Amino acid sequence: MTAWDQRAGFRDDSAFRDIFGDEISPQLKELWNFSREMTARLTWRPYMFNHRLPHLLPEVETPALLVWGEHDRVVPPNCGELYTAALPNARLEIVAAAGHLLELEEPLALAEMIAAHAAGG
Repeated sequence: MTAWDQRAGFRDDSAFRDIFGDEISPQLKELWNFSREMTARLTWRPYMFNHRLPHLLPEVETPALLVWGEHDRVVPPNCGELYTAALPNARLEIVAAAGHLLELEEPLALAEMIAAHAAGG
């Protein structure tokens, strides 16, 4: 996996550089490759797709918090809106200053949302 692949997870290239810098170590690149391969092995049907999912989501009663980065270049925010519409007890939060990897870009904002959701707020 190239650094470019990973940059797509951030709101922009500068956010990527803020965390990883300009030079990516060979060990980190190897970890990214391994992680991508393992994700494909575990989720391929085809890749992260299941025809039954749209029919199962309306039956989920557990309150769900969906958190999306406004600048997600991997899975667009409108997908979050589709999930929110399909899940009867879902709430969508959009993080303005984040991309797909918002846990790296805005970890405190994400932690606060999760804590509030877990507390029932």
